[in-house]
Amino acid sequence: MFLNIGKSDDIDKSFKYVVLRINGLFGDALHGACKLQWVLNNFPPEYKWIMIHTYGSEERSRKCYDLFSYWFDIGKMKYWFHHPDGGSYPVGNRFSNFMKKINTPMDRLIDLFVCQKKPSLITQPMLGIEIPEKKNLKKAVIFRKSAWHGHFPRRNRPYKEWEQIEGKLMSLGYDVHLFGLDDEMPITPGVIDHRRNYEIKDILKNTADASICITTTTFLYLWTQFVCPTFVITEGGDVHGLTQFWKLHENMRLVNIDRSNFLMELIKNLEEYSGARTSDVKSIIKNKNKAFVIL
Repeated sequence: MFLNIGKSDDIDKSFKYVVLRINGLFGDALHGACKLQWVLNNFPPEYKWIMIHTYGSEERSRKCYDLFSYWFDIGKMKYWFHHPDGGSYPVGNRFSNFMKKINTPMDRLIDLFVCQKKPSLITQPMLGIEIPEKKNLKKAVIFRKSAWHGHFPRRNRPYKEWEQIEGKLMSLGYDVHLFGLDDEMPITPGVIDHRRNYEIKDILKNTADASICITTTTFLYLWTQFVCPTFVITEGGDVHGLTQFWKLHENMRLVNIDRSNFLMELIKNLEEYSGARTSDVKSIIKNKNKAFVIL
């Protein structure tokens, strides 16, 4: 059930609850979904979940709500509260009155991104989407335009670079699938164009069997780094944040565009990782803060 934060009186108080909190849009939501196994392991199975989403736009909060429909369908998640003024980090005592209203102790308030009680177990995003063990060895996925990262605009590369990247992938035998927004760039002959055809959850489903990914956007690499070798195009100023907070699996490789030869090195690396065996996506992630910058 989707509710605004002022509707806490509508909660069915006959259940015991764990209250989970995410901040931000799709990337943050997927980052939170990587911690749900930790929640399952650390709280009794009879506990139900309440999600507090602290984000300004109700329309976009509803899209994140849709991402988690699996947990509502199986009855584990009972409520999703949109809180437009919930602030950033950490949660502190910001929601203490809310917790009192639903008769739930503060130690059952868990911030799924950063918090006082930080989940240590990280797995693939748990959204009820199966990641097949056998990949489509000929499937490459591309996400050219990161529309939500105005603070790092140089992630969005010109078409002449994408033309070389996509051409290289096709020369290696890949079927190249292009996802994302209509970026007004030409379509490289032979590329399969899915732009604007899918919502976020559909994109995740349609990339679950990929063998290689090149992306500029947060939500996709949070998913595909558990699926296949994923090259993330980023600026040098963002490398630290990506390796500290967003690198959750060894499949994530950063492409630093501040390096003058980044495009040549990326194309060279595509040959190296062509058909690479995907790591076991069910393994517990270790050394997640270890930097791995290829360029």
